[in-house]
Amino acid sequence: MSRADSLAATDKQVQDFVVNGEVTEAEITAGAAEGSKWFSLRRLRMGFAISLAANGYIAFPSWLGGLIIQWISGTTGPNGTATLFSYPIAFPNACFGVVTSAYSSASGSLDGIEVSNRTKTSIGVAGVFAINNPVALQFDLFAIGH
Repeated sequence: MSRADSLAATDKQVQDFVVNGEVTEAEITAGAAEGSKWFSLRRLRMGFAISLAANGYIAFPSWLGGLIIQWISGTTGPNGTATLFSYPIAFPNACFGVVTSAYSSASGSLDGIEVSNRTKTSIGVAGVFAINNPVALQFDLFAIGH
């Protein structure tokens, strides 16, 4: 094959690539994005969402599994019972799990943090105290789901 033939073949491949166009959202979701179509940076962002607020989230597109990571900073009630907190966005399917961390307790002996009533839209959070002197508790929470 001569250099001219090689360039002609490459030109044809480039023409097919451009003519066939960009991969569609439906093709990406269905896993049918193959052949001579191309991805644009715009399509790679398709479905990605983020909120960097004090209570925020990162939502990955469905073509990356639809994973959602959310965080909440809050203060529980002073009586040691669960206080209900809403996630910034609802999990479409389920919340897999949460990780919590207390960063302030005024007085009393804090044993840990208890989570309850975990749903797709909210979660209950309470401080667990060794002595009967529960106080309001500041905490951070990370939740993962899809």
